[in-house]
Amino acid sequence: MLKAFNTFFANVMSEERLMFDGKRAVPFYCEDHVEAKKVVHELALAIGFKLIDTSFLNNACHVEAILI
Repeated sequence: MLKAFNTFFANVMSEERLMFDGKRAVPFYCEDHVEAKKVVHELALAIGFKLIDTSFLNNACHVEAILI
């Protein structure tokens, strides 16, 4: 399992909502599998996001608690 983009509501991902006070929204992601992280990171870059790697999957509950 990989956690990514789950701290955004769908309407934030629409092109016109990606900016907040001139800054792009930055999603967080975490995963234990190195190859899966690479794939998600490349996909995120391809659609215009710079992800922040929050390390291992067990950190997902902490990231979600802070951001949601």
